[in-house]
Amino acid sequence: MITKQTEKLRQVMKDLYLSTEVQCALFDEKGRIICEYPREMVAFCGRVRELPELKARCFACDRYGFDKAKANQGTCSYTCHMGLTECVAPIIRKGTVIGYLMLGQTVATENIEKIHKAIANFPVEEHRSQLCEELKELPHFSQKKLQAIANVAQMCTSYLWLMDLITMRGDPTAFAVEEYITAHLAEELSVELLCKEFGISKTSLYLLSQEHFGMGITLYIRGRRMEKAMQLLEEKSMPISDVAQAVGYMDASHFTRVFKQHTGCTPKKWQKT
Repeated sequence: MITKQTEKLRQVMKDLYLSTEVQCALFDEKGRIICEYPREMVAFCGRVRELPELKARCFACDRYGFDKAKANQGTCSYTCHMGLTECVAPIIRKGTVIGYLMLGQTVATENIEKIHKAIANFPVEEHRSQLCEELKELPHFSQKKLQAIANVAQMCTSYLWLMDLITMRGDPTAFAVEEYITAHLAEELSVELLCKEFGISKTSLYLLSQEHFGMGITLYIRGRRMEKAMQLLEEKSMPISDVAQAVGYMDASHFTRVFKQHTGCTPKKWQKT
């Protein structure tokens, strides 16, 4: 996705914020932020993201929202690892998701107890009281109001397209490669296999990956696998060996090494937090 008429786009985001009192952000198809309002991150989330391990979990939650919205081809709401509620509306053009509109971070009144429990377990004890105070500053809504906000977000995605504020970009092959990787994370995803599947050379695949994913294809695949693993571990119902196989690692020990290198902690520790 590329943005057009940037000032008008910022005004739309500002109007959306003033109407809903909810932080809003526009992301491209890779989950890279394009525009947000307000620009300052809410204090609660900023404090949580001071810890690298929790920052990684925040990014994993964002990716979960993007993936779910993409799979549903529609708006989805979810709670992050700290219990806050966010909604993601996909921007769809001709069946292809070209970006996402996210509204958050809000407090569902039904989730207050869950959020306070997450704060009580926060690793830095002296920050817990600050988080409790910063929690009060976040918008508190009923589930009915949150659903209305999600509906507004979905309507806004159509508006952004109809008003010609955004448009498609990129090579269709890049979208196809991304879709293939997402659908086959549990299987072999070698460079040779992808080249054969899409009828391109290794050099072409490398250049495509650098341009559209911002990294080599091997690193991109590993990153997507780790994001999926973090999501599965969050559910706490799968043995680590099964999670490893679900993201393409037959050797659980190798999976553990790669996961620790990517997140800074072991899968077991991630699953317990």
